[in-house]
This record gives sequence, C-alpha cells and structure tokens, in this order.
Amino acid sequence: MQPARRALFALFEKQERYVIPLFQRPYVWSAENQWAPLWRDIQSRAEDELSRRAGHVQEVAPHFLGTVVVELKLTYGDQVRAFNVIDGQQRLTTFQVFFAAVRDLAKGIDEGAHREFTRITVNDCIRETEEEQYKVWPTHFDQAGFEQVMRSGNLSVLETWIDERLHASRPVPRVALAYGFFSREVRKWLLGEGEARLVTEQATFLRALLTAVRDHLHVVAIELDREDDPQVIFETINASGVPLLASDLVRNHVFNHAARQREDLPRLYQSYWAAFDDTTDVVGGFWKAEHTQGRVKREVLDLFLHHFLTFKLAEDVQLTSLFDAFKRWWKTTYGTGRAEDGLKELQEKSHAYWKLVEPDKATRLGLFVSRLAVLELTTLNPLLLFLMTDANLSAQQFDECMTFLESFVIRRLVVGYNSKAYNRLVLSLVRELRSLPTITPDALGELLTRQKGESGIWPSDALFKGAWHSTAAYRRLKSKGTIVVLEGVERALHSNRQESIQITGSLTVEHVLPQDWQPYWPLPGVMDAVTEASAREQLLHTFGNLTLLTQSLNSSSRHAAYHVKRQLITRQSVLLLNAYFQDVEQWNEAAIVQRSETLLEKALEVWPHPGVNTVPAILPQLDNVDSQMVVKEARHLLRALLPKTLELDSPVTRFRLQRILRRQARVSVHYELGTHPDDDDVRVCLHDEMDSRDKLKPFVTAAIRALLPQVEARFSEQFVRTRENDRLTSDTGHLNGIHVVFPSGSAPSVVAQAILALSELCEPYLLRALNSQLPEYRVDAAN
Repeated sequence: MQPARRALFALFEKQERYVIPLFQRPYVWSAENQWAPLWRDIQSRAEDELSRRAGHVQEVAPHFLGTVVVELKLTYGDQVRAFNVIDGQQRLTTFQVFFAAVRDLAKGIDEGAHREFTRITVNDCIRETEEEQYKVWPTHFDQAGFEQVMRSGNLSVLETWIDERLHASRPVPRVALAYGFFSREVRKWLLGEGEARLVTEQATFLRALLTAVRDHLHVVAIELDREDDPQVIFETINASGVPLLASDLVRNHVFNHAARQREDLPRLYQSYWAAFDDTTDVVGGFWKAEHTQGRVKREVLDLFLHHFLTFKLAEDVQLTSLFDAFKRWWKTTYGTGRAEDGLKELQEKSHAYWKLVEPDKATRLGLFVSRLAVLELTTLNPLLLFLMTDANLSAQQFDECMTFLESFVIRRLVVGYNSKAYNRLVLSLVRELRSLPTITPDALGELLTRQKGESGIWPSDALFKGAWHSTAAYRRLKSKGTIVVLEGVERALHSNRQESIQITGSLTVEHVLPQDWQPYWPLPGVMDAVTEASAREQLLHTFGNLTLLTQSLNSSSRHAAYHVKRQLITRQSVLLLNAYFQDVEQWNEAAIVQRSETLLEKALEVWPHPGVNTVPAILPQLDNVDSQMVVKEARHLLRALLPKTLELDSPVTRFRLQRILRRQARVSVHYELGTHPDDDDVRVCLHDEMDSRDKLKPFVTAAIRALLPQVEARFSEQFVRTRENDRLTSDTGHLNGIHVVFPSGSAPSVVAQAILALSELCEPYLLRALNSQLPEYRVDAAN
C-alpha cells in the first residue's frame, strides 16, 4: 500500500484514467450533503488565494478533501494507463464534473485557465477507444450522463438535453444535476453581486481558483500493492460521503471474488446483477424502491437479502449486520467456488421474493401474501422464501402449505394471540423442515401443531369456534384484520355456480346492527333493559353482525332501520356475504347468532386444522409434580388460551370459568379445575351452581347428568363420575355435576385442554336439550 498526499490538480495532470468498476453503486452525491460543502471548501481557498495576492495574508493553509484508493489496472498496446477505483468514486466523479463546469465557464474569459482545466479533464494522447479520453470513467448507469456533461460545452446545451429527458419521462442523471449546480454557483461567484465584475476581474478569480486546486487543495491517494486485498480495504476505510448500503457492500464482495477467480465480470454483472442497480426501468425501480419493515425504511434489495440470509443461515439476522451475515454465508457456500454459481442462486431467490412484494391474488401464494401485507406480517417471508425454493415442493404441496400457514395466522388472529414471537417460530420451522429427508405439507402441519403456549399454539376447532362466536372481532382485529377474515369467508362462499369476482376496490366494515344503535334500534322489551342491552352489546362486534360494503354504501346505510338497510345492501352489493340478507326478514340477537354459525362453517373450510381436537387417549405423566403444581400450570395455560373471557379467582390452585348458555332464561354452566381435599387427584368439573329455588334447575341438572355416557366415552382413560354436594377445595361451593379425575402427575397442557374439550362436547348438547324442554325460551342470545 503506497499512500501519497497529492494536489487535486496533480491527481488528474498525467495522461491517466480512473475506472470505476461496473459493479460499484451509481453516482449518489447531492447538493445539500456533498456539492455545496465541497464548493464552500474550494471557494474558501480560492478567496484566500485572492487575499494572498492582494497582500492581506502571507500564505494559504492547505485543505484536505478526502481519500481515494486505487489499484493499477492491466493495460495493453495503445490503452491509456488506468487505475481501478476501490474507494472514492463519488469524490473523483464530482471533481471531474466540477472541473468541466469551470472549464466551460472559462472559455471566453481566460483562455489560459480554459486550457489548464481542459488538460485535467481530457486525456489528449494516443488511445485505443474514445472513452479513454475521460479522466474518470463511471459505472454503466452513469456513463451516458457523464459523457453528455463532459461534451456539452455549456449549461444551456445540457439543460436542453435535460428538458428532453424530462419530456420523455426519463430520469435525469445526478452527474448532470451536479454540473448544473457547480456551473451556476461558480458563475455567480465570478460575476459577483449584481453581476458587476468585468471580464478581466473574472479572469483574476479564475486564476485564483486554478491556483487553489493546484496548490491548496489536496487528497490522499492510496495505491494498493499486489498483495493488498481490495475488498478488505473497501470495507474498512472510513471515507466521508453517503453511507454504503448493505447491498453495495455485497455487490463489491461478490464481484471482487469473481475478479480473483478470473471470471467474466461484464457478463456476470449484466446477466445477474444489473437489474438490482437499474433505476431507469420497472425492474430497477422495484429493487431500489424503499419499503418499510417494522419501523425501518430500507431498499427492497436490502430487505430481500435480509429475508434470504435469515432462512439460509436459520438465524435472526439483524439489518444492521446484514453484510457480515452475507460474508459468512458466502464463505461457507461459495467461498472456494465460482461467483457465478452464487449469483445464480441470488437471482433465483430474488425472482421468488418478487412474488412476495408484488403478490398475484390469482395464486394461492399471492392471496396469502396479500393478507399478510394487510396485517403487516413480513416476519414470515424467510419461511415462505424457503418453501418457494429450497423445500422442493410440488405446486399442489406448496398450496397446501400456504393453507396451513394461513390457518395458523388467521386462527391466532381471531383468538387474540400476538405475533411477537413469529421470528423465532420461523427460524425453528426452517431448521426442523431442513432436517427432514422430504418436506411435505403434513410435516409442516405436524410441526405447527406441536407449538405450545400463547406464542406458538395453533388454535383448535373448539378454541376457534368459541372465539368466533364471542370475540368482539371489530375491536380486537381492528378494521384491517376484520376485512381480511371476512374477505376470506366471501371467497369461500363462491362455488362453481357463481361467476369468479376479483375484489379490487377498498371495502369497509359495516355493523348490520349499528354501533350507535340506541337511538335507532329499540330493545324488544321482553326482559329488563339492562339484560337486553348487555346481550346486544356482547354481540354487536362479533362476526355475525359484521359485513363488508363500499365506503359510499356504508355511509348511506349507517343508521337506517333494518328493512331499509337490507334493501340497500341486497340491491347494491354483489358480495355473497350480503346476499345472505335476502332471506332474513328480521335482524335481532338470534339472527346474529345464526349468521355467526353460517360464517363459521365457511371459516373452518378456509382455515382448517389438521390436528385432533380432543384430549389424547394416552396421557403423558410428569415425575415429581404434585397436583397443586399441575393445577397452577394448567391455570396459567388457560389464561393464555382464553385471554379475553377468563375471570380468575384469587387462589392460584383453582380455575373457574362461567359460560352463559341462555341469557333470557338466565342459564349458565361453570367449569372448574382444582384438587380434592381427600386425595391428590386433579379434577375437571362441569356443574350448574344454580340456586335450588330456581324453577329451571331440575331441567339443567337432568341435562348435565344425561351427558355422562358421552363424557365417559370422550375421556375413556380417566375416571368420570357424577357428584352431588362435592367440593374441590375448602373454599368452593357445593358442586352438582360431572367430575373428570386426572392423576396428580398429569401434564398441565392435557388438563387444560380437557376444559376446552368438555366445553366443545357439552354446550351444543345442553343447548339442544334446553330448546326442546323449554320452548318458551327459544329466542335467546347464546354465548
């Protein structure tokens, strides 16, 4: 490595050229951040030189303008001696554009200055190609603009060329803008305030400027020796200017590898990388566009590399350390091989990634990805990229995997689980799938069903159904989430008898029973107002009362009576979600419950669960775990499974959950989990706890007792019995109902799941029994 301090003029004085490798980034400097500060530095030294000539100062302090790193390039025959620019391409390009602007202004003012500035912008010697006349030869994307700048001769000609490009909707190269900036600034400085200086005075200023770049402005030029590694120098040098993006560093790393392997760099660049750098067409605009991920805004190319490396390394790659991660992957995979093989893989994966950023809703992947985009869930992209490429799935298998993953996401959304741990889940799934001899949808489904706890559980049918009917979906999922779910159901409603309709416009969520229902939809008055209002409010934001409309239709039907709203919706909307109302004469609490059931049937088709939704026949046993610990852990798990409906009693070794079956009849059942004072068993109980004076108690008690054979069949591995006046713990009331007894070492997850299974089994039966025995209470609001 040979560093040398050189005057700016001397850097370009010889018949030499600086070639910027085609794989470096385009010219990116701007007026505010680089051009203006550079001009202030040059102007300051030129004015100090004027002061020295006037005798005001004795000498001018030199000024340092940065570092450039170059490597001698092999040349042959009549080729002009050349250097490859390792670092400093932005600076060298700007110097040449500045000199060209001063050169063109000097013509007609001072021919001596004009010749000197021409000498440091043109190689006037024998050369092999026309491009060798330029002291600096930029990257492919800047060459046309740079040539136009260097040969225009004045700002007027260049501005005409710029106007033509703008008229043709073509981008204007930054080098052309730089020329315009320096030409205007230098001209303003030469003319002075009010354009008062004579030509002779302007010549004096030009000579001072020439002296400044020849004597007072310096750079440190570092020429690498053969044993120096250009890539290491490029990565470690602390140069001023626009920070390099990770993709810039990656590009340099790959093509320096290709250069060491003596591969055909121009062909590799044009075939595999040029599209990533291009900003003039659709492809280039795509990769250079900035997208937001979380709270960070980055170019799409950097985001692609982030998701690509995450699944390749199966680790949590940080955007701030993207290049380090790339180097590790590249060294392991292609470090001793051909760069072209690595470029081929990057290109293949980038084509797949495009489908994640620009999804086609006509495909299963595109439909899923478009829903993820609405939910702002790009965390799954590494897993999707893996399944699209390295997993070697058939088209049918891939679509099945998408169905499983979407079911996992949507079911968790409806139940109320967050997505904070999805990044860890993605890494775990990639590692486990990669270890399998063959990847199949069943394998993915099995891995998803194994996930435990609130951070990873795939909600069962029982849990999904409960949340579907009882969750205030519009409040929990917000508008965007609710639209995603209802659009999914809308698609499922279509059969081969209906035309295929693509939803392209934006839709809004409409409450059939309005959110502000009080002034417009009076209560029926069958029971007390408090009870009726409470029942209505609990159903207001559930899926059964929600549909999709255009914004204009939503506004026109907002608070209308149902018969008016129904007519507007069924006549104006083409959605099958809304065709439902054609056959519904009245809209009340019972109608909401019925529609919720109808929509649920389709939701279960769209987002299926491959697992068994019952308590397993063989129960795992845990060593050294007493019954109170089992209850405590199962209680914590149930808190996660039922976050919105659970009201816990204070003791940590007990769990109680109330489910309201008939509001108008005031019938409810209770589920309890706890230990019995006489033994060390864990018990899951179903009971009514109704007052003995309640006239409905005999019906409810009989219905629960009649359930015993079905409960025994479902929990065949446990001891099941009916008990009266039995207690679980000393502070509970008398329990009349069914007890399912588990040994003290039972797994807490199995015990917790028993509550859900018991609910799924019992509640539909109890409702049917109550409807048949108590017909006067048929119109109700089931929870």
